[in-house]
Amino acid sequence: ARGMLAAMEASVARAQDEKAAEAERAAEARRRAEEQLRGLQEVRAALARARQEVEAGHRQLAAAEREIELRREANADLEHKLGSVTEVAAAARAEADELGTRVG
Repeated sequence: ARGMLAAMEASVARAQDEKAAEAERAAEARRRAEEQLRGLQEVRAALARARQEVEAGHRQLAAAEREIELRREANADLEHKLGSVTEVAAAARAEADELGTRVG
């Protein structure tokens, strides 16, 4: 009976050891899963920051393109005005030359 009792105690001890080892493995797996989750959260946060930076870059690019277009329009307007001034100056020169010719 003692032998049978000792065998049962040994079996119970082995079962307890197996359960403890299983719980240890589960705890380790949970720890790894939590680490992976933290890593994924860090990647998600980094992606969100990168997305914000890209969006800010797009906004800056769009603003720069608008500024370029405004400057092109202003340059075209100035060129038109310069052309008008040049025409007026040429007409004034021609008139002055004609007056100089009449007077001279």
